[in-house]
Amino acid sequence: MIGFPDWPSAFNIPADKLTRYLLDVNGRKPDHARWFIAQGFDPAEPALLAGALYRHARQDNLTEVTEDTFGLRLVFEAPLDVSFARPTTVRSVWMCQRGDASRAARLVTAYPVGRLLPGD
Repeated sequence: MIGFPDWPSAFNIPADKLTRYLLDVNGRKPDHARWFIAQGFDPAEPALLAGALYRHARQDNLTEVTEDTFGLRLVFEAPLDVSFARPTTVRSVWMCQRGDASRAARLVTAYPVGRLLPGD
């Protein structure tokens, strides 16, 4: 676990990050969507994936913290905490935007670790 002195006040996942990206086989990363769907996540029930990703963003899963001009980037790696998916390590990346007084982290992406997906 990596130390992080100022933990985000909240973790937010925009609805379209799920419905038009991580679970959309016609979206920007269709291979990510196919992978999540193959794990048992359903595009008609994006709240299941959202819940798994919120549980994933725990301090004991934090593997990297970097800061750039956009803000603080947090990387978490661990299997998703769901009973129906195979225990594959997933990387989720979150960003705390510089200057955002709320200190909330927003989901940037999520994908399986160690698996090359076409287009990556």
